[in-house]
Amino acid sequence: MLFFINVSQSLLNNYAETAFLKRFGVEYLPIMTAVNAIVTFVLLSGFGGKLSNIRSDRVVTGSLVVSAGLIGVMRFIVPFEISLIYPVLYILKTQFVVLMAFVFWNLANDLFSTRQSKRLFPLITTGGILGAILGSFATPLLISFTKADNLLLIIPVLIIFGAFCSVKLTKAFPGTLLQEEPATAEKSTMLDELRKVGPMIKSSTLAQVLLVLTLVPNIVIPIFNYQFNFVVDQTFATEKGMISFFSYFRGAQNTISLIISLFVGRIYGRFGLPVALMFHPANYLIAFAAYMFQFNIFSAVYADTSANVLRKTINAPATSALYGLLLPKDRAILRSFLRGTVVRVGILFGSGLLLVANEFIQPRFLSLFAIAFCTVWLGSTFLLKREYSAILISLVQKSLPEFYKMGQEFKVIFKKANLGQPLLGRFQKAVGEEAQYCAEMLQNTEEPEFLDNAILDKLHTADDKTRLLLLPYLSDQAGSKALDIFLTLRDPGKPELMVA
Repeated sequence: MLFFINVSQSLLNNYAETAFLKRFGVEYLPIMTAVNAIVTFVLLSGFGGKLSNIRSDRVVTGSLVVSAGLIGVMRFIVPFEISLIYPVLYILKTQFVVLMAFVFWNLANDLFSTRQSKRLFPLITTGGILGAILGSFATPLLISFTKADNLLLIIPVLIIFGAFCSVKLTKAFPGTLLQEEPATAEKSTMLDELRKVGPMIKSSTLAQVLLVLTLVPNIVIPIFNYQFNFVVDQTFATEKGMISFFSYFRGAQNTISLIISLFVGRIYGRFGLPVALMFHPANYLIAFAAYMFQFNIFSAVYADTSANVLRKTINAPATSALYGLLLPKDRAILRSFLRGTVVRVGILFGSGLLLVANEFIQPRFLSLFAIAFCTVWLGSTFLLKREYSAILISLVQKSLPEFYKMGQEFKVIFKKANLGQPLLGRFQKAVGEEAQYCAEMLQNTEEPEFLDNAILDKLHTADDKTRLLLLPYLSDQAGSKALDIFLTLRDPGKPELMVA
């Protein structure tokens, strides 16, 4: 399903952007960015709230069918040469991407448990990336056989295939999985959200960093996108040239993202999370500087490729991992506020700044504003690096975050953090799975001898369940001290413990 959705999204993006830039005008792009932010707010706040009361599979199927119908209708309006059709089409392609990301992953989360999603989500995501690559490279081939406007008839067919997959999913999974009682969420205003998150942001360095990491990128994105599209519009005089460029460019970009994603774990493992988060803002500074000195297609290709690849492969996963450092209750409140209200405020502010500044200065010099914001963004990652150990120590002393139950992310998150003593204190008091998680963290952050001594000391007082969980973490170098303790713990009446 995601494969067909992303193929259609790629075709629609390539066509809608080309048609808007060539038939309506790049100078209206700042207005469209602001309008899109408002429409997204209305769509996800108003419409999204009502969707929570409908079965997620029906939401996906219905959204796909309605989208296919709207896009198909556009094909029959285009010949009337109504210029406003192109801004509408531009908004439609953006909202299609936003809406499908929202409803598709809601369905996926309803269908699969946490354990299943660990195994299946990477596969599903890979299918989506392959769809995006195919859709991009297929665009020039399709327009060589038919008019570009006829893509508006091909795209709905692919979307309907996606809807068919949604129906098949409904039949393939037990009905009880999809027919859960809808949660009744209380409506909250922006003022209510501020009252909830205000104290958290004041008292938490991590929350402050996450605020900057969410707000600043969304302020500079309108400027970044405008400069890229302005250069492309100036470089390619014809619609066919532009749509071919978008197609090959985005296809190559997605291919690079797919390849780099295979090595992201090594990047995290080598540099750690705070340093990995520095790559994206540092690259933005380089990209905007490149626009300042060479405002041409070469700078545009470097800027857009590097920014999108780093965002998809390194920055987005690293930022998501940071949310895992928050306590579950705080994480739910803060993530909702940042990814909803703060994102929209950032885009609207950036669009407003672009609208005003664009009246007085040339597009290339918009980089000056962006560089100032990116400097703040990069500074927040240095602050995170400086406070990182303190944040993790505070976390370990309070509560183990839930992500320990979801994989091995802590190997990256705890890299280069001096957590031996805080973890040891937590380990000495822990029982059962909590003791196991502490042992696993110590195994990846301390020398084997340190963990061996901690486990051997704990075995005297631990219950049998905890002993069974901890014994596999002893290293081969535990030595005669381990044998002495084993002799005192042996009990023929406990076969599992004897085997361990």
